[in-house]
Amino acid sequence: MLLFLRVFRILLLVSLLIIGALAVSFLALIERWQSGPSRVLSLARLFYRLLLRVMNIRVITTGSYHHDSAMICANHISWLDIPVLGSQIPTYFLSKAELRNIPILGWMAHQSGTLFIKRGTGQIPEVKALIERYLSQDHCLTFFPETTTGNGYAMRRFHPRLFSAAIDTGTPVLPVAINYHDQRQPDLPIAFGDESLGANLWRVLGRWRTEVSLTILPSQASQGQTRRQLADQSMHLIADALNLPAERRNLDLTGPLPEAPPVDHQDLIH
Repeated sequence: MLLFLRVFRILLLVSLLIIGALAVSFLALIERWQSGPSRVLSLARLFYRLLLRVMNIRVITTGSYHHDSAMICANHISWLDIPVLGSQIPTYFLSKAELRNIPILGWMAHQSGTLFIKRGTGQIPEVKALIERYLSQDHCLTFFPETTTGNGYAMRRFHPRLFSAAIDTGTPVLPVAINYHDQRQPDLPIAFGDESLGANLWRVLGRWRTEVSLTILPSQASQGQTRRQLADQSMHLIADALNLPAERRNLDLTGPLPEAPPVDHQDLIH
């Protein structure tokens, strides 16, 4: 049954990627000859919603987005974080450079305005300048300041460096908390762990249904704050929304995270 579900969803996802690539190409051609506001975020939002529909993922959103320009920061658990956020908020993304090399998907991400960064290559000044350009044009940009995926049970301390782009442009920071849950399949978690993208995708495709709680928290003014203050403040707001105790937040950026305790299946019967 799970094998059939996975294969069926893969076929739907491949079809969606092909249709999405054709739509992006057509839109790029139109916008090359016609001036006016870009429609790419509207197309991306539709694509993300269709992708979540294929995966049978329901997003439950608390709070709302009120700003024409904001720098969104969120906890990072899975590759699904991008379609989950993009389905609810019209935003561009900052992503690791490896995504650019994924066939079709990487090209589509590039065409939809995603900024790519290579870790450890001294690109921060260049990326910061690009972020400031986006924010100064009243765009919304999302990044994941933990710099890598977590497990949803604990959070790393937010890296402060890119928060300076919000300070320099006077852009508010909008913290968003992401939480995946499905009590019926506790043995099929969403988080990456040490898996490859392919292995994680195969496992996640086997989840019959997933619910995501997306909590949009109050925006934080960037003026008069240091980047460290903004980063810590945003991290604690997200951790509070996830009900994480002190010992499971603000952890080392590179160290291993504590694992969640085994699920007691007897508690799931009722």
